[in-house]
Amino acid sequence: MTNIFIYLSQFDPIILAIFLLLLAMSCLTWSRALHLCWSLLYIKRQQSHAKQLWHQQETLVAFRQAHASPSPKLFKRFGLYYHIAKVGNLAKQQYLDAPSEQLSLSDFLASQLTLYSKRALPKHGMNLLATTAACAPFIGLLGTVWGIHLSLNVIGEQKTATLTALAPAIAEALIITGVGIAVAIPAVLFYNFFAKQYEQLQTDLNYFAQQWHNYLLTGHSPAHLSGS
Repeated sequence: MTNIFIYLSQFDPIILAIFLLLLAMSCLTWSRALHLCWSLLYIKRQQSHAKQLWHQQETLVAFRQAHASPSPKLFKRFGLYYHIAKVGNLAKQQYLDAPSEQLSLSDFLASQLTLYSKRALPKHGMNLLATTAACAPFIGLLGTVWGIHLSLNVIGEQKTATLTALAPAIAEALIITGVGIAVAIPAVLFYNFFAKQYEQLQTDLNYFAQQWHNYLLTGHSPAHLSGS
């Protein structure tokens, strides 16, 4: 470890600054990925509970009262799905209190539920992953260009192009290039993975919102309609 610090201390100041920037981006990428992974697992558990909701009459009744008598216990268990039900309940109550001449109850519920379900997923950090994936290689390339610039300065000062004279600057340039790529690759993989997972969750949230919309209109759950 000491040798690494000694080696880094010999870097050109600008090369070292670029290296530290890439290192910071890498740390942020991994920490954000871990946070997104935890959030994903938490929402997956909520999704698993929500699939059983329609077969739990007592819980279903509590969902119908989510806007009037919020339950922290149910919110902890069902999370986003419980909040979707609450939004739907409030929208229905709002419409019944002040009916709209332009929209039917069904359309009003659909608009409110769709609006919330599209914004419900916590995607904080996806922009960071995308930015890191896009920018890290170019930041590394900036270090490469600066390393070449240093090499040309050495040639100009020493009037020679020996390997001994050029090796330090070229080595720094190649290292920074590799670091930029090494930072970008995990960010790309993380972004693609989480984008796919959140797309699937978004589809499920939209489907649940549609089911709750139908339930508020008809009073019949999907389990009841299917004869379960």
